[in-house]
Amino acid sequence: MNTKYLLIFVLVVVSLVSGCARVDNTTFRWAIPEEPATLDSRQSQGTAESYVLYQLFEGLTTENAKGDVVPGVASSWEIDDNGSHYVFHLRDSKWSNGDPVTAYDFEYTWLKTLSPEFGSHSAEMLYFIKNAEAYNSGKVNADLVGIKAIDAHTLDVRLQAPAPFFLNLVGYNTKYLPVNKKVAEANPHWMERPESLVSNGAFVLQSWDHGSKMLFSANDNYWNKSAVKLKAVSCVFVDNAQTDLSMFESGQLDMSEAGFPATSSDKLIQENKLKFYPSLALTYIGVNSKTKPFDDARVRKALALAIDRNALVSANKNSGRKPAYGLVPYGIIDSATGKDFRVEGGALFDENVSLAKRLLSEAGFPDGNGFPASAILYSTDSASKQTCEIIQDMWKRNLGIAVTLTNCEWKVYLQQMQSGNFSITRGGWSGDYIDPLTFLNLFVSTDGNNRVRYNNARYDKLVRVALATGDQSIRMRDLHAAEKVIMDDMGVIPIYFSSTSALVASNVSGVIRDATGSVLLREAQKN
Repeated sequence: MNTKYLLIFVLVVVSLVSGCARVDNTTFRWAIPEEPATLDSRQSQGTAESYVLYQLFEGLTTENAKGDVVPGVASSWEIDDNGSHYVFHLRDSKWSNGDPVTAYDFEYTWLKTLSPEFGSHSAEMLYFIKNAEAYNSGKVNADLVGIKAIDAHTLDVRLQAPAPFFLNLVGYNTKYLPVNKKVAEANPHWMERPESLVSNGAFVLQSWDHGSKMLFSANDNYWNKSAVKLKAVSCVFVDNAQTDLSMFESGQLDMSEAGFPATSSDKLIQENKLKFYPSLALTYIGVNSKTKPFDDARVRKALALAIDRNALVSANKNSGRKPAYGLVPYGIIDSATGKDFRVEGGALFDENVSLAKRLLSEAGFPDGNGFPASAILYSTDSASKQTCEIIQDMWKRNLGIAVTLTNCEWKVYLQQMQSGNFSITRGGWSGDYIDPLTFLNLFVSTDGNNRVRYNNARYDKLVRVALATGDQSIRMRDLHAAEKVIMDDMGVIPIYFSSTSALVASNVSGVIRDATGSVLLREAQKN
């Protein structure tokens, strides 16, 4: 080889190697199962959005590695009136464009989310605030809502009733993340492009290749930028478990939330690559109770009783799943008794194929005969597909019902659910805070996340009383009663409770996770 070309070749190789080393040390390569449907926290609805939003934005509080509430944008706060009045004092912090983050930004964001004309699908998450629901329903004006910016650094918040989890909410729920008022008012499409998206978290959005990936870079204007170890995060969207594992095993990923083949779990655990974390997560089958035959409780119960949950859990051994015979997962304390709410409530139904057959026959479909063509709708990812396939087989064998499967990307899935264009769905929910309300409030008839359209006046009343009182004995009594009501109706069909799992490279540290499924890369690093 000509020595000139040999020298060029060596220089190129050295450049590539050093370049790879630089990227490996400073760029965190992370996979999530779905592309976010939006980066507007006021309209966010799912885990895909929260994965990204928590990197780009920060609320009044945040959390540390132990899961404790610690100051975020607010440097301190006072709590009065038995826990129903909060005054937050904001630190001097900036948006990524250099604007100061102010109490007026929070006031604007929360009131905009609640405004009837804005049409947020999850405004209910703010109903803990005084008169928030009344304003969202058009019954009172905005000036009666318990949100008031006293000045740029002071936010006064009054609640409907004491909520012991409120400090968690203002940090760990996307609906409480701030939006830059000046930017949002000037450009209603600010969240759609990297060059117009202004954020206040540890990272900023550098690029967005739709359907493929996002690139975040460290935010130089972040108030706590000294804690940020990474210069960049490459966030890729992977909806296939085998693809995800192949990318991880070949060194293309440092961490992944996107799943893994169940057959690989033992090996991955032995190699210390697969990690499990406590989580408040429910997977359920929902049926559109506004359509026939699913408006008949006998049909819903038949479908529920014909599912072998232990078989579903066994199909994903080492997943941390537990069969669900209620809506509220293990790990939430009944604040009236000090015991686990799920243990206290017990199993609210039993699997029984014989009874399921009888109920289906009584509803007019003996051995499944005459049952209308139906499909299980699910968002595209391997775990959802496997769950739906197993349930499809169980219903065929146990009830004689043949259903098809329909999958679509997350954004389309949400649109189908919101429009009611489905008969059966595989759904899931991760708790937004550590209280039974985070699951039971979900199925109140007016809740924007009540995608199965469950409607029961007694259930609504029980949950609303629990929402409005600070008396823990009344709260827990009514929440247990509400859960029993919806399970007696089988308004939604619980399948299993999940832990959170992730593929994590051995050199990764500093990732903050909590039981609500939040993932913070603020202090992550590659050693």
